[in-house]
Amino acid sequence: MGYGRLTERKVRYVVRHKQRGKTNREIAFEMRVSISTVKRVWSYWLTHREYLPIRKRGRKVKELSEEEKEIIREAKAKYRLGARRLERIIEQVYGIHIPHNRNSQIPARRGLGKGRIKKEEKKKTIHKV
Repeated sequence: MGYGRLTERKVRYVVRHKQRGKTNREIAFEMRVSISTVKRVWSYWLTHREYLPIRKRGRKVKELSEEEKEIIREAKAKYRLGARRLERIIEQVYGIHIPHNRNSQIPARRGLGKGRIKKEEKKKTIHKV
């Protein structure tokens, strides 16, 4: 049995049922989270008297500056190459490093390039209901 993601609703449920005297194991099974998660939520409640804050998961997205966007637009219009080749050219000509996975976002949004068409098509076919 896999564990589910901890949500605000689950945190409130854990605190409410711990106050009623339920065991960690019962709560963990019902909410599909680990026993240690229940203990962590309850411990936070006992020390702070507020619910455990839920943070966003994953790596923070780094946005491109306007200067970088302009450099990408210029290079894309001038050289008409894909993201990986543009990465090297931008580094040599403009002296600034912009990773290819970030520089592929700009042309797709502006209608200059294809972007990630294959990836988007795959997502559509997988998630069809």
